[in-house]
Amino acid sequence: MKKILLEKLLEKCREQTYQKQYEYIMNLLEEEKIKSVKASRLNGKSPALYREYWVLEEKKDYSTYIEELRYEIVPDISVDYYLRHLESYEADRTWVLELNQYLKNKKKTLQFKVSVNERSFEIWGQEKFLSRGQGKRILNRCGLELSFFYIYEMTDKLESGSKKFRRRRIPVGICHSLKSVRLYEER
Repeated sequence: MKKILLEKLLEKCREQTYQKQYEYIMNLLEEEKIKSVKASRLNGKSPALYREYWVLEEKKDYSTYIEELRYEIVPDISVDYYLRHLESYEADRTWVLELNQYLKNKKKTLQFKVSVNERSFEIWGQEKFLSRGQGKRILNRCGLELSFFYIYEMTDKLESGSKKFRRRRIPVGICHSLKSVRLYEER
């Protein structure tokens, strides 16, 4: 919201009578396009108008999102949070719809235990989505636990302790030549 002076609002109808200007301001107030700043003084005319107003942002129409949440999302996904925070649903919508699609069409695959990364890739096409903040936030808002997806945690790093990774000798084949027999190749 930003403040605007009465004179600035009345620039469009400067040549009209004061009564027409008053009706114009009252119309803007009824349509909720502006809101009076109560701390500003009145203009001293009759009927009185405030000297400053807040210009209100237009409210977005979320009716399609409300319908979508109520009638198209599977019951496994809780829509309570998103019905209370429609602007969050607008931001998370693609992720929620992909999760919804997965639960509609492939819920049977949840009977098989797979890694977090694999399940995340099945649902969203991104391996690390569930193991990072955004995926966990989406699940939290949808009222789902990680355990719902029948997954196990995986470590990405090699468990080498304090030892450095060493090169090993790997068999590659036996050469039938008597002069040189190469049994191993370093990798």
